[in-house]
Amino acid sequence: LAKIGSVNYLALTGRFSGAPDMATDMLVVGTLNRQLVKNLVARFEKRYGREILYTVMTPKEFYYRKGITDKFLYEILEGQKMVLVNTLGIT
Repeated sequence: LAKIGSVNYLALTGRFSGAPDMATDMLVVGTLNRQLVKNLVARFEKRYGREILYTVMTPKEFYYRKGITDKFLYEILEGQKMVLVNTLGIT
C-alpha cells in the first residue's frame, strides 16, 4: 500500500470480517492514487475469484463524514472490522 500513497486508516470489513451484509469490504483513508488502488484491488479480486467492494476517502472527507455522523461511515466504525493501519487514532 505504501506504493500507492499515504494510508492513514485501513480497515477490512464486510466479507473479510464475517459481516457480509456491510456496504463495503474495505475502507481506506489517505492521500492515494485512486487508479493504483483500483489496480491493486483488481489483482486481489482475480486472485480470490470474487468482487471486493472498497471505499477510498481523503482524511478531510473522512473527518467531515465523521463530523456529520454519516450513516455509512458509522456502520463501518461501529461494526465488525479488522484495522490494519490506524494513524488517525480512531477507536
